[in-house]
Amino acid sequence: MGAMQSSDTEHPLRTYRRKHGLSQDAIAQRAETTKATISRIEAGSIDPTFDLMRRLIAATAGEITADEMIAWSPPGGRRPPKAAAEATP
Repeated sequence: MGAMQSSDTEHPLRTYRRKHGLSQDAIAQRAETTKATISRIEAGSIDPTFDLMRRLIAATAGEITADEMIAWSPPGGRRPPKAAAEATP
């Protein structure tokens, strides 16, 4: 299990998707969430809940770590104040 290398401005989930040729829909299905939730996470407008973070790690076979998702911040460094409630599919 190795950590993904992502650019400073790109969310590790987006880096993973691009590396594997996956759409937001595809990763959303794997993680049992919605495309809109994936889009918002990648844009930095929400942080995933703990449960969703576990599902995203599983959906990427551990190629993305919790540390990477927690440490990433969107360009400009602004972060949401807390994890937003996840939309259900």
